[in-house]
Amino acid sequence: MRSRLTLAVLASIPLFAVMGACTSQPPSGGDDDAGTHRPDVAQLDGGGFDAGFRQDAHDGIDASLDAGDSAVVDAGPGCFFPFIPAGWRRVECGCCDLWAPESLEDIPPIEWESCAYDGSVDCRIMRITWTDGIARFNVARMTTDSEGRPLLAFHRYPVDGDGRLWVLAEADGDVVNAILEPQARTGCAIANHDLNDGRYLIDIFGNARTGRVDCHSAHILTGEVGKEPRHLWQEIDAPKELGAWSSFSRDLVVQWFLGRVEATDWQMQGRQVIYSAGIDPDGLTPYERTVIGTSVFIVVSAGGNSGIVSWTPEDGPRNLLRWPGDDSRGASNLGTDGEVMVWTYGEGKPPGGWYHDYASFSIMTAPFTTDPAQLEATSRRVRAEIGGQLVGRSESWKVGCGFAARGAFRANGLVVVRLADGAAWFLPTVSGLSWGETLGVTCEEIFTIAQTPRGDLVARVKIDSLGAPLPPD
Repeated sequence: MRSRLTLAVLASIPLFAVMGACTSQPPSGGDDDAGTHRPDVAQLDGGGFDAGFRQDAHDGIDASLDAGDSAVVDAGPGCFFPFIPAGWRRVECGCCDLWAPESLEDIPPIEWESCAYDGSVDCRIMRITWTDGIARFNVARMTTDSEGRPLLAFHRYPVDGDGRLWVLAEADGDVVNAILEPQARTGCAIANHDLNDGRYLIDIFGNARTGRVDCHSAHILTGEVGKEPRHLWQEIDAPKELGAWSSFSRDLVVQWFLGRVEATDWQMQGRQVIYSAGIDPDGLTPYERTVIGTSVFIVVSAGGNSGIVSWTPEDGPRNLLRWPGDDSRGASNLGTDGEVMVWTYGEGKPPGGWYHDYASFSIMTAPFTTDPAQLEATSRRVRAEIGGQLVGRSESWKVGCGFAARGAFRANGLVVVRLADGAAWFLPTVSGLSWGETLGVTCEEIFTIAQTPRGDLVARVKIDSLGAPLPPD
């Protein structure tokens, strides 16, 4: 029989508090001078990465993780590690006191139960097994393994104490990684996490030597799915707040800082700014980043205007879906599976209009490309949007197996579209369940956040149970 992690250890942990300066999403703003790294800034349509970036450096992460090499510097004296209960061991992360279980069999797997939704829709929701109260649920992430099976990463918050257990688990199988943030007084907190290319990456803020959880000190843990994490990078006591919400592929680590985006290799060398609000003619600020191989897509926005910029080492930043000086049209909500791209296109916005004020919104698709000319030549309209607005973030499309899905908050529901013919389904919010950010799409299911009276949880909806679609328009 699988043993269960008792909540006694977690319940004894004092209240966990993260300062408002360090949130799980990049804040609004466009201060291009924020942070401490000041590499050369790329220019839009002005060429690729300089010679300091090694395009073959993706090979280095494997050797780095095996050998334990990293860009970490000595955190200095003063680390204090309290007693660790039996069954746990410390995760190496400078002075941060993080624990991993000695045996992953002690961590309960994900359990599912039926959603409180229309009986004709096959919907299941994550069962709350770690608390009897309200579940507090951090940002979830999803990816698929080499065989297309879904993997989910999320936090489990117990209600009696505020230690947080980060879990990476198969949706229908075992827990493959787990890290516990045990105590607020250590001064470190997991702020962001990401999954891609068979790996995980965790951003941690805080300085354990001072006990401060703020954005002036940051760390990165990373590892192969199912393997131990390595302490890849840290910066301690930076004079200005760090951003460092990270996205990645096997080729690049891409970090968001206030007003700019930087890319580096897995040795954290050759760092360069790949987009800055200062190079955009309208000063649009970067937000979501999507990394596929050596290609990066950045959703940019400010003052009601939105667009999408692409970047590669060879070509540098380019206006992929960006019309400087033309406020009447815009693009956002980009999603891709590396083969197909999907986005929302708005046109007919009046002067001074906001992200939802376009006269029309369309769902668009094209084969994967970073080339603006190729995208223009191959893109096509799928259908009219449902609850359209150009805000990105939690309304971004997730794409897979010829389908795309997103949470549409203006329409208060979940939108699913079949890209081949524009057929669509709309699942409205019902009492006790509303749809949040879509996490991923497989050939059989949509995985999404569901907001319930007991907290925000992951739900899964069978595509073949959606019934008759809305006809293409």
